[in-house]
Amino acid sequence: MAAEQGVPVFVPMTGTGGTRMTSSLDGVSIPARWGGKVILVTDNVAGTHVLYSADATWTTADFRGTVPVAKGLLESGGVTVATVSLGGGNVFAVTEYFGDAKVPGSRAGNRSQWPLIDITADVEALL
Repeated sequence: MAAEQGVPVFVPMTGTGGTRMTSSLDGVSIPARWGGKVILVTDNVAGTHVLYSADATWTTADFRGTVPVAKGLLESGGVTVATVSLGGGNVFAVTEYFGDAKVPGSRAGNRSQWPLIDITADVEALL
């Protein structure tokens, strides 16, 4: 990139079937696993939206569907905050629990387990 600052470019989205991405979006990733042809958009409530570009030029984005938040996570206070690829391999949904009880004297919760949910097969099924 030669410019000091990037320039936003509108990319039309096809294949939504009326589905809309909401205001609960939290992050975007382009996992190496699919050679730049897949963008994963994390939604706190819905899960992970899967976008596809057959030639990886992103002149358009084909909405392929959503991998939903794992059953029981929302009910237990968990939300999906990121979708990450580890080492170019599998893709995981990262869960955050914002409502945990705080440790006295701090702003931190007392959670000792942070589920990383492998959604690779679910993404593959949408491609």
